[in-house]
Amino acid sequence: MYEREVQGEQVDFGVSGQLYNSDLLMYDRKTDTFWEQISGVAVVGELAGERLTFYPSQTMTWRDWQEAYPESEVLSRYTGHQRDYEGKPYANYFENDELWFSVNALSAQLFSKEFVAGVELPDGGYAAYLERDVVEHGALNDALGDLRIVVAAEPESATIAAVFDRRVDGRELTFAVEDGLLVDEETGTRWTFGGQGIDGELAGRQLTAVRSLRLFWFAWVAFHPETELRRPE
Repeated sequence: MYEREVQGEQVDFGVSGQLYNSDLLMYDRKTDTFWEQISGVAVVGELAGERLTFYPSQTMTWRDWQEAYPESEVLSRYTGHQRDYEGKPYANYFENDELWFSVNALSAQLFSKEFVAGVELPDGGYAAYLERDVVEHGALNDALGDLRIVVAAEPESATIAAVFDRRVDGRELTFAVEDGLLVDEETGTRWTFGGQGIDGELAGRQLTAVRSLRLFWFAWVAFHPETELRRPE
């Protein structure tokens, strides 16, 4: 997700129908510039080289989202067009190793369509976490240079929910998943998968989201071939 402000102006975006590295290219309706979906970088057009501001997001069940944000709105499936949103337009694409379009780089370290959390480091480096590992452990606490992060999986949906800086006021915390919430060992504070402290010493505090994406392994490697795959020992 990105903020859609371009050069100080709110701009509408659309789907160009074009791909790069087997990834969707967006276009803005002000200049018709093409933007990469994964990086948020403008690659063709008047604004080439510009980068959209990353907007943190979480993956969670609708029920948990409603509990955390009861006043939320959701896009309706009643669009006025005939569309089966329950269908699988890509058939067995997820289950095989075939790619329909070419990419600049591949890695045999994982099955190409394994889901990972790709993390962009402040120093320009990249790391990836296998979703199956995170689901198995609930939360992975890691150190990447000066960065201290936790990669958390929401247990009910069995998906990576978010990546957070696990420091609060310079204090390093160690997280685990207990009873459907994140809990830090140091203070016993319970946290939502949106990074909100809801009970304990740090109740009311908010963890800082780290720039990350949940995507296929091949898609992350295509744009970040130098990435480090981080797995539990």
